[in-house]
Amino acid sequence: MTERLVLLDSNSLIYRAFFAVPPLTTTKGELANATFGFASILLKSLEQTTPQHIAAAFDLPIPTFRHEREATYKATRRPMPDELRPQFERVKQLLEKFGVPMYSLPGYEADDIIGALARQAEAKGLETIIVSGDLDPLQLVSPLVKLMTTRQGFQNTVIYDEEMIRQRYGLRPDQMVDFKALKGDTTDNIPGVPGVGDKTAAKLIAEHATLEGVYADLSGYTPRLREALAANKEQVFKSRELATIVTELPVTLELERTRRTTYDRAAVLELFRDLEFRSLVPRLPPADQNLAAPAPGQPQHTVARGGQLQLGLEPAPSVAPPVETALMADADEVAGAVRAAGALAVHADVDSSGRHPALVGIGLVAGDRAWYLPTLDGVPAPIAAVLLDDAIVKTAHDAKTARRALRRAGADLAGLAMDTMIASYLVNASRRYHALEDLAAERLKLEVPVLPVPDRKDPLRAPTLDDRLARAGAGATAAARLGEQFAVELERLGLERLYRDVELPLVDVLVEMEEAGIAVDLAYLRSLGEEFAREVARIEREAYAAVGHDFAINSPKQLQSLLFEELKLPRGRRTGTGFSTDATVLEELRGAHPVIEKILEYREIEKLRSTYAEGLGGLVDPETRRVHTTFDQTVAATGRLSSRGPNLQNIPIRTPLG
Repeated sequence: MTERLVLLDSNSLIYRAFFAVPPLTTTKGELANATFGFASILLKSLEQTTPQHIAAAFDLPIPTFRHEREATYKATRRPMPDELRPQFERVKQLLEKFGVPMYSLPGYEADDIIGALARQAEAKGLETIIVSGDLDPLQLVSPLVKLMTTRQGFQNTVIYDEEMIRQRYGLRPDQMVDFKALKGDTTDNIPGVPGVGDKTAAKLIAEHATLEGVYADLSGYTPRLREALAANKEQVFKSRELATIVTELPVTLELERTRRTTYDRAAVLELFRDLEFRSLVPRLPPADQNLAAPAPGQPQHTVARGGQLQLGLEPAPSVAPPVETALMADADEVAGAVRAAGALAVHADVDSSGRHPALVGIGLVAGDRAWYLPTLDGVPAPIAAVLLDDAIVKTAHDAKTARRALRRAGADLAGLAMDTMIASYLVNASRRYHALEDLAAERLKLEVPVLPVPDRKDPLRAPTLDDRLARAGAGATAAARLGEQFAVELERLGLERLYRDVELPLVDVLVEMEEAGIAVDLAYLRSLGEEFAREVARIEREAYAAVGHDFAINSPKQLQSLLFEELKLPRGRRTGTGFSTDATVLEELRGAHPVIEKILEYREIEKLRSTYAEGLGGLVDPETRRVHTTFDQTVAATGRLSSRGPNLQNIPIRTPLG
């Protein structure tokens, strides 16, 4: 089998992510959009290409040989934004924890290093996938080298091979440098021939093979093109030199360093949790990366050779071993063991995709033993009795959801002494999330596996019994150990009474409230929706009359054009697509033009119509004819309840219409 090498064009990917991914700020105030984008494309390249080898290349913050040859090279680029600089260090931390070697070389760019490594890999018979945020490496494509690059933002990728280049440009990979020299590259400030764009450049190179062929006889071109080519001949050939990736460099591809073996998954998880990259955690490969590779030898430490920087695997920190969980076979035997222990940690395996939480299984931990019980046939009587026995002290994480799921399965939970989600909230109310897997990783160095979910690559993906068993056992174990820690902290912080007398009893109240639901008069809602629709139509007509023509009142782009270009009203803050037309900006413009009042009035009534008059009807449970919202007591830092699915606390009751 041909082995595969992935080469990461790090600077290109980081810059691309910084400008393509919306600003993502952690609860600590750290901007992490470029780091998130890089991590996402790294995981995607591992998922899609399953390489046996991987390496990353970086530019150095010093001039290269191209700057020495041409002082204007990249001269139009702005300095690196201050908020991007720390993200480069975060990316390097991520690569180090993944065990990815990092290469850089004074006087050369990452493209050159990638070119050199790709050619060395080619000579060794390896297939190479270059992962970049731009198309500069197209010139390196060969039967064994492909380019994976982003398109349409940062979410989608495309892989270019020789045929793909031919289909898009009508050229061979080795002709891409001449193509670029003719058309120029504004990003790198490489000038081309004025008036020659992509189509003309591709046509010229396709017909004449090379720049030399293009210039061999200028008489066949139109006068304007002939004049432009002749006037810029010297510059075009200089541009070709600047655009050519150098592949003969003093860097060495050492396959024992680039080989993917084990990596420090726990350290990557800790970094992801510090950066709050929760959506990326399920995409992490297992610690052994599921590769048929030789076992790793001694850890490779930093080595500098020939100007290159390479970082290998570091020894893994101490982490808790995986929890051994047994599939429950004898309910009576397990119930007896739980009663003997006198304490029980419970993890409810819940399917939350429907209107109500549905119990799929239960993870139980008593002492040092862990079990998992699938509950498709209900909860066995001996286990149901143990769960209802309030003499047995219970610990759970998010007991409210667990109780709702248990009740719908014909069981319930009594004797709850510790809800670790509530305890975590009281200990640190400013924390945005209190997910069990996060708390377990941070406090216990214990991984609670995340269940796989469907995605675009595998829309039918579903957790297996083994997946559920592993998560439930680890989850119950984590709850038990966290419960011991939080009990001490609540006492130390003087919060034990608040927890015991207010927050924990509130769980029982919220369970009943969520199960009872809120009655909705559907007939009245329909009537209200019709009334709002008439009001919306009236306001639209009056808004059109105020400016003398129709416009898309819901379109931010058309509103920008109307307000700031046509009506010349004062502009607010700039956004990525122009100038903001949000409520804050419009409130500041009240009185500046009659249409402003109409737009604000339209938005208020349209929200009531779409979100409540029409939206609530679709959320009514057909069995109970009620809306069953979820009340959260661990979200608002002020200690108040919040609600979701739907949010019933957002109805503007202080306005006449609300």
